[in-house]
Amino acid sequence: MLKPTRGSGVSDVHSAGRGRILALGWGNIFSESLDGGETWREETPFGRKSPARVGVTAEGNPLVGTDKAALFERTAEGWTETPIKGLSRVEAIASTSGATLVAGKMLLRRAAGDAEWVSAVPNIKKLHVALVAAAGEVLYASLCDPKGRAWLVRSDDHGATWTEQSAVLPAKVESLSACGARAVAAVMGGAAFFTKDHGRQWASITLPEYGQYNQGFVAVTERAIYSLLRGSSTASLFCSTDDGVTWERGESVSSPSAMWTSSDGAVHIASMSGFVLRVPAP
Repeated sequence: MLKPTRGSGVSDVHSAGRGRILALGWGNIFSESLDGGETWREETPFGRKSPARVGVTAEGNPLVGTDKAALFERTAEGWTETPIKGLSRVEAIASTSGATLVAGKMLLRRAAGDAEWVSAVPNIKKLHVALVAAAGEVLYASLCDPKGRAWLVRSDDHGATWTEQSAVLPAKVESLSACGARAVAAVMGGAAFFTKDHGRQWASITLPEYGQYNQGFVAVTERAIYSLLRGSSTASLFCSTDDGVTWERGESVSSPSAMWTSSDGAVHIASMSGFVLRVPAP
C-alpha cells in the first residue's frame, strides 16, 4: 500500500514509467514520486482551482487539468497556468512522443516542442470528447453527441488525424484504457468493446455482474483485462486473462477513486482514504 498525499484521499494518479508516479490529492495537492512510491514530494500550485486529472506532456513535464478550464504545467522554470476557453472540466490527459492530448468536452492537442494548444478534431461538430488514452504512439478517443450516441476513433500520427473505429456505440464511454496492441472501452450499462490488434477489429465483451455493484473503471495490460465494480462504499476487482470470456473476482477496495496500470503489468487502485493498492500481474 502506498500513500502519496497527506490529504484525505487520492483523486487521480498517473504512472509515467521507471518508478515515476504523479498523484492528485484532496486539498488541491500535487505529489510526485521518483522511486515507485517510496517517497513523495508535495506541491500546491493551483490556487483556488481544483485539479481534476494528472498526466505528463510529450516533453515529460507534469500536466494537471482542472475543473475550471485551465491547465497547469511544470517546467524547469516552475508551474505555469494556461486558461482554455470552453474546455470545462478536464476528463483525461494522454501523450505520445510527438504530442500531448487533453480531453474535456473538446479534444486539445499540442505538438511536442510547441507552445500553442489547438483543436485535435476540427472536422467534428456538435460532438463532445469524453476520454482519450495512449498506447505507445497510438491514441484512442471516445466521442459522444447530445443524444447519448458514442464513437471510438484512433490516431497513428500523434493526434493530427483520426480514423473512426467502430459503429455507433450504445452509450457514452465511461472508461477507456490502452496498452500495447490492446484497448478496452466500457460504456454506460455494463457493455464493453475490446481490441487486441491496434483497433483494426473490435469485439463486444460482457463485463462481470456482481449483485449490487456497478461498473466503475476498466484497465487493460498485455496479459489481462480488469474491471472494477463499485458498490455504495466498497468495490471489487475482477480480472480476465482470456479476453473477457471469463472473470475471476479478486481484491476488494473501500471507496475507490482511480485505477491505472504500470509497465510491469500490475494494476493499482487509489482510494479516497489516501492509499493505493497494488495488485501484481496474473
